Amino acid sequence: MGSNSDEIEMLCTPPELREIAKTAVTKLLPSKSKSKYEKEYDKFSTWCESKNVTRITENIVLAYFEIMGQRKKASTLWSSYSMLRTCLSINKNVDISKYLKLQAYLKRKSENYEPKKSYVLECEHITQFISDADDITFLAMKVNLLA
Repeated sequence: MGSNSDEIEMLCTPPELREIAKTAVTKLLPSKSKSKYEKEYDKFSTWCESKNVTRITENIVLAYFEIMGQRKKASTLWSSYSMLRTCLSINKNVDISKYLKLQAYLKRKSENYEPKKSYVLECEHITQFISDADDITFLAMKVNLLA
């Protein structure tokens, strides 16, 4: 699944610079969500191993997303795609952003997707809460709203 040009490049790089490059690679994932990226990559790698995949191709990734798409929402698929794109680029030097059939598939899955909207409190809701809610139970909340 790796690239021969990566191996050749590493052999041509002096050892001290090779270590600096390895350290830089470990910092490529966002620190706050690094564990999510690694978990997504691990799920894909485990799936590949279970299917005896030896080389990552567009059809392999497309099949993976088709299976995931049977039980996940479009927004989750896009999130997984983004994390997997980054991890595959770092770990396997595979650029899935060039997989046009995969992108078309993800766009098609998003066509009828309706995102859940958060409820927004209107001014009259806040006013009603302040006037109607019990002071003994909700006094601290009322003070916070007025502050």
